[in-house]
Amino acid sequence: MKKNFLTAALITATLIMGLVSCGHKSTLNPPPPDRLETIQIFRADLECGTIVFKWAPVFFNDKGELLENSAQYLLFRRRGEPVSRKLSRDEKEEEKGETVDNSSDSSGMDHKTPTPDPLFASDQASAERQDAPPTPISPEYEYKLIAIVDSPAGDISSEQIEGARITFTDDGVPGLAVLPRQDGKFRLTEKFPPEKTELDIDLIPDTTYYYKIQAVSRKGVTSPDSYIIEVPFILIPKAPGEIEADVDAHRILLSWTPPTMCCDDSPATFLSGYFISRSDSPKEESFSVIATIDNPEQVEYEDTAVEPDRVYYYRLQCFVNPLKVPGILSEPVEVNNADRFPPEAPFNLKTAGSTMGVHLTWESHREPDLSGFRILRSESIDGPFLVISGDGLLRNTVYTDRAVESEKYYVYKVVAVDDSMNANVSESSEPSTIIVP
Repeated sequence: MKKNFLTAALITATLIMGLVSCGHKSTLNPPPPDRLETIQIFRADLECGTIVFKWAPVFFNDKGELLENSAQYLLFRRRGEPVSRKLSRDEKEEEKGETVDNSSDSSGMDHKTPTPDPLFASDQASAERQDAPPTPISPEYEYKLIAIVDSPAGDISSEQIEGARITFTDDGVPGLAVLPRQDGKFRLTEKFPPEKTELDIDLIPDTTYYYKIQAVSRKGVTSPDSYIIEVPFILIPKAPGEIEADVDAHRILLSWTPPTMCCDDSPATFLSGYFISRSDSPKEESFSVIATIDNPEQVEYEDTAVEPDRVYYYRLQCFVNPLKVPGILSEPVEVNNADRFPPEAPFNLKTAGSTMGVHLTWESHREPDLSGFRILRSESIDGPFLVISGDGLLRNTVYTDRAVESEKYYVYKVVAVDDSMNANVSESSEPSTIIVP
């Protein structure tokens, strides 16, 4: 009897261990909890008195399955140390020979491993940047929920997924939830319950803030926290003014005047340099930084990575302090890099008459954008000259004019035309005259 009991116990234990080792769901081996996918793109832009956030929506769970309804988003904020104190500490560390990573892009966020951002044309912040709060820890330095951002309710369509983005502005007003309007922007609507607002604080100038975001489904399933982004909340300068462009076919020279005021109209006395952004479109998300100028006294930039017959858009902004915190962006400046430079005039034009007509030969300069030639004729040296070579362009440097009359006087000229959008026409060659035999 005892032997049979031991045998049954051994068989039961073997079966249980088999279920566990084979990965079957049981009370001893429960399935992992469902989670939403992590928000991969999270960006903050500092504006005058506010911080604007953008992120890519979540449409799938961590198994790659499409959600039934759109998710909500929980935005968390933590207060850090004063920006001036952080900069002072970094300077001391540099004096000791320790490396301080203050690299940043035009979003003003610190980065350790920048990666391309397909939705917002900006570098993606690193998840490694998770600075410890000041000591001693008090409630104001803990992460607090500052906003619940609601996506439009209903089923998710493929149109929503492609190119989607969400925005939210933190203006320091505590405990505000937001809901979308029909135009896709968000409006402030209702207060949080008291327990979620009692620790909230207004944004304080010269203070570093840390933000993270989390997605939650309509069923209460959450995503892991996003990476943390650091925002130095300081007064920022207005945009550079009087932006002008001097254009030729192979370069665009930008010039501007530095701002004298901050966004709150206080004097701007702390400029550190400029970001130059360029795009093929005036759309905000299409711009990317092409140059960083670390000298605030430099007010010109030559862009040589341009092509003729293209339209470019430029936006400029100042940045301040070693963190390169960006100021207000200028409005897009459109620069038409159309080729306005005609080719050199043909030369050494010669004419000879025969029973077949008047034969013309000439020479031209070697130019990469030369497209062809036109023949002009007149019966007077003073003109008027008319094109006789047809609507198209001649590709060779020879031509025979058969529409002539014997013993009549003719004057010929040749012009060159380039292949630009403007089809620039050269000066005419020196005239060549002939009396047809």
